[in-house]
Amino acid sequence: MDEKRLRQYLTEIAQEESRDDMNLLPKIQAALDVPTTRRTRSTLQLARMAAALLIVIVATVGVYAFYQEIVGGDPGLDAMSAENRIVYFGMTQPIIGEASEAYNIQVTLDYAFADANRITVAYTVTGEAPASEGLTVFSNPSLTDDQSNQYIWLMLGSSASNSEATPDAEARVSFTQTMVSHFDSSILRSAPETLNLSLRIEAAYANNDIRADFDPYAMLMAGETTFTFELPFNPGRVLSEPQTAMSGDLPLTLLQAVVAPSLTRLDVCFDEPVSIDQNWVAFGSITIGGEIVVPESSFAISGMDGLRMNEDDVCHAIIVPYALHVEQGEWTVTINALRGWADNETLARLLTEDYGVEASASPDGGLEITTVPDGVDVDAAIAAINAEHGVSINGDWTFTFTLP
Repeated sequence: MDEKRLRQYLTEIAQEESRDDMNLLPKIQAALDVPTTRRTRSTLQLARMAAALLIVIVATVGVYAFYQEIVGGDPGLDAMSAENRIVYFGMTQPIIGEASEAYNIQVTLDYAFADANRITVAYTVTGEAPASEGLTVFSNPSLTDDQSNQYIWLMLGSSASNSEATPDAEARVSFTQTMVSHFDSSILRSAPETLNLSLRIEAAYANNDIRADFDPYAMLMAGETTFTFELPFNPGRVLSEPQTAMSGDLPLTLLQAVVAPSLTRLDVCFDEPVSIDQNWVAFGSITIGGEIVVPESSFAISGMDGLRMNEDDVCHAIIVPYALHVEQGEWTVTINALRGWADNETLARLLTEDYGVEASASPDGGLEITTVPDGVDVDAAIAAINAEHGVSINGDWTFTFTLP
């Protein structure tokens, strides 16, 4: 593959699958001398997904076994595991490509789960290389089905690894890393018994020679592999009658609630008092049958990092990763605050003035960052600016309903 095509290919992958929340995109853009375009991010969400998996080659003590066990930290999936709804596969396939053969890169599809709000897949990447090479491997998963649906990222998740550094730089060492990826299944307009899915995993790599010959952030394609598998679909309970609550001068409409086994989705609509590129976090709690099941906290908002679900509407999808489908009684959903982060012009100006970061607001609503001084944590700087200059709307929007 020539350099021009490689650059085009990597950029297409990053733009179509990664968005700005993937670790792969900034490195690709840096390698191509493209200014980093990033959207301001919520730091108060329940969880964030490391959507591109970075694997650094280190020695492992023993083999990492991933058998009939899920990566913890997700209460909804933990409940599905307890109910034996997780499907375990243990299918292993090689990444097809010359570089992959040199490093024996393989991927194992560990387990998966699907319901009306999300599809979760977990996979493990393994391989080996001389420790002295400083090999770094990136993986990028994408998910489709046999009905031509392409599932986008759902911004919550976790990953886990089992690795330790080696004192012997000349040893040929192994690596193992597990990635858990979540995809938004709300695009499905029916409840099929099963889904016929294809999980495509593309891999890129870098080592000391590539970094020295090209750029510190340069990488080459290692190859790809695709898993095809069938997964049972777990339907949800749906409240489809909209409700509107008023607090102050701002009405909020609960358009619908979809309570799936592993995750609840609340579609909330409101007229934004600031630009459509504002990122939002909702704060609130959920009570069912008089019992608090989700204590007051920040709700993760989907719809591409807190932005609108669709560009031409005013709705946001609140995602609550708890297993609430078996709860009985009247629901009370209370939203007591909406917080939007500082606009991009303010962020760019204060990053430059207060932190020495060269930044500017881009026409697409993102934030272009071209230079970051040593020792400056851009995410921490953005969080501090948002805390001081963001928009906070306090209120008491309460919705009560009983699921059918």
